[in-house]
Amino acid sequence: MTNELTRAHAGALRGKHAAARPSGTAWRAAPPRTRSGPTGTPPPVAEPTATSAVVADSRSRRPGADRRSAVARTSRRPAWLRGARGWMLVLPVDAAAMLVPMLWLPEPVWVAVTFTAVCLLLLTDGGRYRARLHASFLDDAPWLVRNVLTAAAIVALPIALTQGGEDLLRFFRTVLVAGGLLLLGRLATMTTINIGRRRGWVQHRTVLVGAGEIAGVLARLIASDRSSGLVVSGFVDAPGTWLPGVPRLGDVADLERAVQATGADVLLLADGDLDESEVVRVLDDPRIAEVDKLIVPRMNLLRTRTGLSDRIGPIPVARITAPRLSGFGAATKRVADVVAAALALVLVSPLLAVCAVIIRADGGPVIYRQTRVGRDGATFECLKLRSMSHVTATPEGPAWGTRMNASRITRIGRFIRATSIDELPQLWNVVRGDMSLVGPRPERPSFVDVFSAEHIAYSRRHRVRPGLTGLSQISGLRGDTSIGDRARTDNYYIENWSQYSDLAIAVRTVREVVLARGR
Repeated sequence: MTNELTRAHAGALRGKHAAARPSGTAWRAAPPRTRSGPTGTPPPVAEPTATSAVVADSRSRRPGADRRSAVARTSRRPAWLRGARGWMLVLPVDAAAMLVPMLWLPEPVWVAVTFTAVCLLLLTDGGRYRARLHASFLDDAPWLVRNVLTAAAIVALPIALTQGGEDLLRFFRTVLVAGGLLLLGRLATMTTINIGRRRGWVQHRTVLVGAGEIAGVLARLIASDRSSGLVVSGFVDAPGTWLPGVPRLGDVADLERAVQATGADVLLLADGDLDESEVVRVLDDPRIAEVDKLIVPRMNLLRTRTGLSDRIGPIPVARITAPRLSGFGAATKRVADVVAAALALVLVSPLLAVCAVIIRADGGPVIYRQTRVGRDGATFECLKLRSMSHVTATPEGPAWGTRMNASRITRIGRFIRATSIDELPQLWNVVRGDMSLVGPRPERPSFVDVFSAEHIAYSRRHRVRPGLTGLSQISGLRGDTSIGDRARTDNYYIENWSQYSDLAIAVRTVREVVLARGR
């Protein structure tokens, strides 16, 4: 009897899925995905365009089906919620929770405002707040408490140094009350966010990058559980790949077009037949710069703890944060460059004058001007103290490395190279805006063309101004060293830039110069 019921139930399920299967569309439900084989290969179908796939997908499913299209699911939310983002709710509530104690606690205004500002800066990591895919108050509570205590310690230090113990005790009472209100506020905002997601009021259209096994699992988890706030609009991967119930929107090269056609605001990088260099190139496209980018770690079965973790079901995901190449951070970097470079020029001017006299006595010009490639591929004249014997022409073309020109290095040139004094005129390049104090070292145009063709990451160094010093230089990657390692190191600096990292590199550069570890 049990076997008969099981067979009957299985037959009913097959009938239900057969009735729900669409016809004449760019996709069809099928057995578990395989790339080859007589039983696992889907029948050939026409490859859709990004627009036609979305339209076909939205028209082909029954309104009551479990998997609704992106258009059907997002159209249910109220019009006033369609531009809503998590930070619009969370940040005002957080700020109010920390400022409210001022109404009954006798705390100076500057203390409360400073504490609130520092706490918000820590909670947002200096950027825009984004709600987690797995929004859980219990998971976030320890992280919230840790940041509140860190902010309290930062603000308490000047209070302890300038005021008495009674003022410090009053401040800690304020922190206790504000921290408790912050936790209550987060509980309320996370509950609101989860309700909005489950009812379909807050949904983010998502394009999957890749059509591998993990991508299929992600598509199924997102379709069956709305708590992540995502809805899959389609995927991009090589021709011949497919995902059950998800339209193919083209190749990776079509990603920007797919984003525009679907109105997606999230990209989820999974697994599949992907050329990583092509993916990186497409993700650098400024037309999709504002799209949130999530990635599944390659070894996703291993436990990873990097910052505040996130997940979709049991699959860990990480957010790809864009480097801070513009805005307030870039402006502060530029101001620091100009002030520090101008001050340094004044301080080293006597040394430059002595070197100029010695170099001039050897014959030839004091300053050597060379065309280098700067930010966004623009060229500029890079200034250096001449360290080689003067020649009027180099018919053999530019030579790479110092060994090729070792015979031309003068006696004073050997010293100023070893101590990096020959680079000091580039402080004027910094003031002028061609360079920064810290950044990737600039290279000659002919070599940039060669290195960009050989190393996929090399041209990405030009997203920022080149630097007088950089992470590659203090890591021993100067002269005749690996270009690939330089490119990777420079891009790591760009992706993880901060004012502190610039300060640390500057301090380490001074140590390198003092120890004469130059060329």
